[in-house]
Amino acid sequence: MPDGMGGAGIGAGGGAAAAAIVYALDRIFGSGKAVKNLDDRFKELREALEKDIDSLRTLAERATAFAEKLHDWHNVADPDDPSGKLWYFSVSLRRHIDSLQAKVSKLLELLDQLVRRFDKYNNTMEKLITVVEQLQKDVNALGLMVSGINRRP
Repeated sequence: MPDGMGGAGIGAGGGAAAAAIVYALDRIFGSGKAVKNLDDRFKELREALEKDIDSLRTLAERATAFAEKLHDWHNVADPDDPSGKLWYFSVSLRRHIDSLQAKVSKLLELLDQLVRRFDKYNNTMEKLITVVEQLQKDVNALGLMVSGINRRP
């Protein structure tokens, strides 16, 4: 047999529990202010994430462009081996080395010509010195002859 007080007691207890939950939610969320504050925080977080994603997208695009440039640098036919590929800057380096080698060879040729000219100059100087020494001997001999001539009648 149901007594009249049991149902009311459970109803009052359930109502009190519901009121306590509503009160706790009101204290936690502040009558909707906290929910609005959470929405603002989520919005700020979303904006920050969008900025980070845009930064990552820009970084990925730059990395992709750099990788394509590296591929283009490597996609150069080797002049010495047409079936092979090599790095672009090594082709340029090889051309500079070839040019430098040609210029050094030309410099060595010019130095060889200079050495030959100095040798020729030295030979000419030796001959000239020999001629001048012989001329000096002849002049000295002539001087002795002239001094030995008697000028008396």
